[in-house]
Amino acid sequence: GCIVFQKIGWGQWSAKKVKPENFIRERDSLKISNAKVKDDDTAATGNATGTNNGKSINVAAANARRESITKNR
Repeated sequence: GCIVFQKIGWGQWSAKKVKPENFIRERDSLKISNAKVKDDDTAATGNATGTNNGKSINVAAANARRESITKNR
């Protein structure tokens, strides 16, 4: 079996089993969507605010959320 991984958030991934004949198409499609998630994450690393698909991001709130997720493992 073939498995492709999709990034669904900060450090979160989902695995999807695909048929071997569909693997390359699925992989290439997910590479594009995974890159978009990565780009959205890097927008939140600015000093005050960033942009996420045209929406303003409060970076302090985003970083606090990341810390709370990490501390509660």
